[in-house]
Amino acid sequence: MKQRIIFLFSLLLSAAYMFGQERMVCDETCEVGDGQTSAVQKGEAGYAVVSPVGRGTVEPIRQAPRLQTLDGKTIAVVGVSFMSRVTHPEIKRLITKHYPTARVLLLDEVGTAGPYPAPGITRRAKDDFQLRLRELKVDAVIAGNGGCGLCTPK
Repeated sequence: MKQRIIFLFSLLLSAAYMFGQERMVCDETCEVGDGQTSAVQKGEAGYAVVSPVGRGTVEPIRQAPRLQTLDGKTIAVVGVSFMSRVTHPEIKRLITKHYPTARVLLLDEVGTAGPYPAPGITRRAKDDFQLRLRELKVDAVIAGNGGCGLCTPK
C-alpha cells in the first residue's frame, strides 16, 4: 500500500511539474534543444518523444488531389475494421443521401486486400485488389473507420 501511495504521489508531482513547463515539440530528429546546446545543458527540462514502432521505411508519395464533389463519383468503402458490418452501410447511406448520383461500393462488391504488406514485401492479394479498384473505376476510397489501428498504415 505504501508503494502505491508513493507511486501516485510521484506521478502527481511529475504531472504538476510538466503542466507548469512550456511544451516542447519533437521535430523529425527528436533531438532535445536546438541541436547545438541541449535543453538539459541550458538548465531546462527536455523530453524527446519516440514512437515505440520506430521510423517507417515507406517513402511518402504525393497525395491525389481531393475531389471537388462526390456527385457522380464511385466511392469504395474498404477495410474489415471496427464494426464494418454496421458502419459501412451507414457510410453508404449518408453518402447517397447527400450525393444521390454517387455510386458507393462495399466489401461484397470490391473484396479485400488482406493485411497490408510490410515495406519491401509484395503481396499478390494487395496488387489484385488495387487492380480491381481500377477496373471498377473507383474515384475515391474510404479505408477503415477507426477504432483498432489497422487503418493508419493502409
